[in-house]
Amino acid sequence: NATAASVTWQNCATLPTQSGAVTNPTAVFYANCIVADPNTPSGASSNFVTLYAGYRELYRSTNGGGTWTQIANVSSSPDDDIHVDQHIITFAAAGMSATNMYIGNDGGISRCSNFTAPSPVFSYINKEFNISQFYTCSATPTANVPDFLAGAQDNDIQRFSSFHFNNTAKIPIGDGSYCYYPTASKR
Repeated sequence: NATAASVTWQNCATLPTQSGAVTNPTAVFYANCIVADPNTPSGASSNFVTLYAGYRELYRSTNGGGTWTQIANVSSSPDDDIHVDQHIITFAAAGMSATNMYIGNDGGISRCSNFTAPSPVFSYINKEFNISQFYTCSATPTANVPDFLAGAQDNDIQRFSSFHFNNTAKIPIGDGSYCYYPTASKR
C-alpha cells in the first residue's frame, strides 16, 4: 500500500486479479510493473496514491493497492489497442500534470490520454515499427519459392509469401511457438 503522505512502500495484501484469481502467477517474473500516478496531490495527509500495475493485463488501484480494477482486457482488445504482457508504465507531463500514460509491452508501445477514466482508451503508437521475437522459421520444401512460416512469441504465426517483411498473413493462434512445413513424404 502507498499513501500520498508517505514515500515508502508496504506489502500489499491483494494482487490484481481477473475472475478472482491472480491473472497468471507464473508470468510475474517477466511481465510485471507498478507505478504511482504522478497526478496524486503531494502532501495529501490521508489520500491514497493511485497505482497502476501491469501483468498480462493492466490494472488500477485508487486506494494505494487495497483493491484493483482491470482497465485493459488484452484478450478482447483489437490489435491496435493494447497487447499482452506489460513491462513498463510511464507518464509524459505537460506543465505540472501528467497527460499521457505510455505502456511498453510485448506488442510495442501503447499510449493513453484518458488513463483516469473508468474505461481508458489505448492506442498503439509503434506503426511501421516491426519488432517480433521469433521462435522458429520454416521454409516450404519447394525450391525457389518465397513461402515460409515464422512462429512469433505472443504474436501468432506469420506466413511470408514474398521476401518483404511488411507483407505477411497472420495465422492467429496467440503464441506462435514452433511451426514447420511438412515434406512431401509426410503430407
